[in-house]
Amino acid sequence: IASVTKRPEDVIGLHFFSPANVMKLLEIVRADHTADDVIATSMDLAKTINKVATLVGVCPGFVGNRILFARQAQAQKLVYKGAMPWDVDAALNTFGFRMGPYQ
Repeated sequence: IASVTKRPEDVIGLHFFSPANVMKLLEIVRADHTADDVIATSMDLAKTINKVATLVGVCPGFVGNRILFARQAQAQKLVYKGAMPWDVDAALNTFGFRMGPYQ
């Protein structure tokens, strides 16, 4: 997107996790030329809407989805070994996650 605009310094991405009304994480995605004031404004916006912001670069899956993919792989291993999906979800809910990998 930034490569086809005349204002690449104003291009930034906001990656909300689903469902956005429940999930607190907001990845703020800086492009190669994103200006510092644009990043600062995005971080302030995250606070205003009660999100936990993390600044990331442009890459496949950003940070959150890379972690979720690894979590899902481990959950699948548990199911393959005989655990029930709802038990995996319950364990993660008890640990503090609002949503398990099968919810």
